[in-house]
Amino acid sequence: GKGFASKWVNAYETTTYGLEFQFAYEFSGIEPYISGTWIHRNEKTPGKDSEYFQDVPPLFGRLGIRYKREIWNGVRCNANLYAEYEDSFDYMGYDSSFNRIKRSTESFTTLNLSFGFDWKKYYAQFELLNIFDKEYKYQSNSKPEPGCNANVQE
Repeated sequence: GKGFASKWVNAYETTTYGLEFQFAYEFSGIEPYISGTWIHRNEKTPGKDSEYFQDVPPLFGRLGIRYKREIWNGVRCNANLYAEYEDSFDYMGYDSSFNRIKRSTESFTTLNLSFGFDWKKYYAQFELLNIFDKEYKYQSNSKPEPGCNANVQE
């Protein structure tokens, strides 16, 4: 059968700049917050025109509200309701013959909920991700993410 092949290409020079931000304010166990990143990268390779190159989304952010509280004798509960946004972007990839081709991703926003409990060294966390069952895909993954799904951590 056919095997999988990969190829690394080093850029001669890459310029990257960006911004990262986070703001939160807690009162009475409730904490509204916003966080995000913005990044821009430009690649220069000898013999080629300079090109805009991204391997991460140019804009990524979260907007949410967290809740934390001790409910009984050292047992703490937490909840986090948040929207997560990833911007669309074009990037350079390779086809199966190693020819450079322009690829792109679509922007998406998901609504997510997590809640849990902890006591001493024990904890349990439950997540309900992509509540509205939005179809989306991260650039780093060739397959779409699952629809609405749940996770349990202990």
